[in-house]
Amino acid sequence: MSKAGTPSDVNYIFVRANEKGSVGRRVLLPKTMAALKKSSQSAIKESRPILSILTETGVPIQSIEEISPGMTVI
Repeated sequence: MSKAGTPSDVNYIFVRANEKGSVGRRVLLPKTMAALKKSSQSAIKESRPILSILTETGVPIQSIEEISPGMTVI
């Protein structure tokens, strides 16, 4: 059990669909891109598989190391 005031090892990112007006959802930052795509698909309730993850500026993310906690991805 953690003590109050200690930093947490849990990191979140925000994911949203590539559509105008889509709402961001908070997702745990996993260790692999495959896990990120799967959890993102579930969070935004998308029936089709997610093929790519983008930054807010539209740059494709190739590796999980390119994502920092608190970042928003599309």
